[in-house]
Amino acid sequence: MYSSSLEDYRIRVLEFSAGGIVYFEQAKGTLGLSIHQIGKEFNSNAVGILLPKTVLSGSKKLAHLPLTLFIDALPSWLISNTELFIGGIFQVNNVMQIRWGTSTRKGDHNIQQGLLQSILGASGFGVGYATGPTLIHYSTFIYGTGAVIQGLEIGIRL
Repeated sequence: MYSSSLEDYRIRVLEFSAGGIVYFEQAKGTLGLSIHQIGKEFNSNAVGILLPKTVLSGSKKLAHLPLTLFIDALPSWLISNTELFIGGIFQVNNVMQIRWGTSTRKGDHNIQQGLLQSILGASGFGVGYATGPTLIHYSTFIYGTGAVIQGLEIGIRL
């Protein structure tokens, strides 16, 4: 459930996502398929069905580096731009990880105000710490405009 309001405009969304992953143990990789935004939107003007988004995913643990690469594709059936997201997790030691990611949204985030903003726009960086069932992950995402989102995840594996 998502709810937001701005002055007289109000929106509520009831949605869920579903997906699955196939693991390839010998190849140390995965393939996944998920469908997001299955649901309804209720706003101040109308009620409508959300357009679901399909995400195709894959990952591969590299044999000679402590790195797992990830790729997500959001194929666009209605418009010509398929969005791609790539990233990786470097396993520094048994408990520390360095994470990074970027996407084809770099072009949309590029405001042509500097080389560094163009390179870092639509990119994310993070550090993870995992021991036993506990995971702590801190990350930052940089928009091309210079805006930054920071996040902290604390998780427990059951």
